[in-house]
Amino acid sequence: MSDQNEVRPIPRTALIGGFLLIITTIVFAAYSSFTGVGKTQITESETVEQLDLFFQDRDDGSVDVIAANDGTVLETLKINEGGFVRVVMRGMVRDRKARNVGPEIPFRLIRRADGKVMITDPAINNRIDLEPFGSNKDAFARWLKSRTPSYTAESEFSMQQS
Repeated sequence: MSDQNEVRPIPRTALIGGFLLIITTIVFAAYSSFTGVGKTQITESETVEQLDLFFQDRDDGSVDVIAANDGTVLETLKINEGGFVRVVMRGMVRDRKARNVGPEIPFRLIRRADGKVMITDPAINNRIDLEPFGSNKDAFARWLKSRTPSYTAESEFSMQQS
């Protein structure tokens, strides 16, 4: 009868192969880190418009969107309005609370030269790119002065012709 607890050694070639794989991976990762080969970098276009905003809850469940520079109420989102804005801002406020940061510093709404819109939190260096959310980004973009539609190749062509 055979002993089921018999120890079988790992074949030497498998150990050498595994060791070489680990060493090769480390060498390639270090090479990429030092030379930049294989790295992907996203360059952001310049900021063409920004607006600092406060979001203030009201007793009736609505939310005031306030321009930080002059205190103007840009919009009041009633209870059943602004679902996308409410969800995004709830998440950003939750991140602030987790880091014990209060509401004193405004959020920043940014439009880039390429038409991309994002909301950032300078207090904790957090940002949400709104482009992946499609037309939902317009829920935020409507507060910017230039309420032009999203960037398109045609708009770039017309800007170059001017």
